[in-house]
Amino acid sequence: MKLKNLFAERVNLRSTLIAMIIAMAGFLLMLWAANENFWTQHLGVQKLIETLGSTLIVTGLISVAWDLFGKRAFAEEILATISMSRALISAGILQIAPSFQSREINWDNLFEKASEVDVLFYGSSMWRTQNYKNIRELLQRSRTKLRILIPDPKDHKTMLESAGRFKMSVEDQVQYINKTINFFRELSSEFPKAKIQVWVMKKSPLVSIFRFDDVAVITFYSHLGYVESIPTIICSKGGEIYKFVLNELDGLCKAVNDTEQLDLKLHPDNTNNSRRKSYKKLK
Repeated sequence: MKLKNLFAERVNLRSTLIAMIIAMAGFLLMLWAANENFWTQHLGVQKLIETLGSTLIVTGLISVAWDLFGKRAFAEEILATISMSRALISAGILQIAPSFQSREINWDNLFEKASEVDVLFYGSSMWRTQNYKNIRELLQRSRTKLRILIPDPKDHKTMLESAGRFKMSVEDQVQYINKTINFFRELSSEFPKAKIQVWVMKKSPLVSIFRFDDVAVITFYSHLGYVESIPTIICSKGGEIYKFVLNELDGLCKAVNDTEQLDLKLHPDNTNNSRRKSYKKLK
């Protein structure tokens, strides 16, 4: 490392010395051009020498300034950019949208190319309505899988926490979650050949996750309550964020004490007797 630094210092010193010599040569040419008696018969050449001298002075001064200040700052900026790029690649971040509802998130394209879709959320009616056509088209295709993870409406502690987050009563929160369950139950009845799983968990999601094969969309919740613009991250398979997302989804479905899979073929009135535990990873 010392040898490398010594070499860098020698290169910088050499560059600065050359720049100073150029500036000095320009200064001498300017002095020569200033001798009017000498150039009386050669005014055109005098003008040329004067222009050349001033150019060399400016070039030399700029070179010295670049070597002393500009080059180092530029190098630091390049290294910072490279470091940031490596961090983004390692994380697998493809895009950061200004909000969950942003048009920058192409839900149509995500659904169109997907064969496996995982959703961890509170049942967002806005998202379901916005993507109702996309969900139906997904289920119409062969060999597609849809896995839904939502809070358990029968777990009072979870519903109490969820209701407080969205500033609504526990009863309203339970009703909201049950509507989401019925939404996917109806789709399961309409598309009996489609592979749909709904998992209820005794946990309140800390983020919402939407996984489409090799791409995942993660949106946050505000601790301050309702905020119009909450950044949303879109990441790809191979990155650290995607690995975390997949581990969370699969891990929740294996959490025997906290998660249950609903039998969507039975009537919602019989849900107390219809739950069956199935903790195998969605294949």
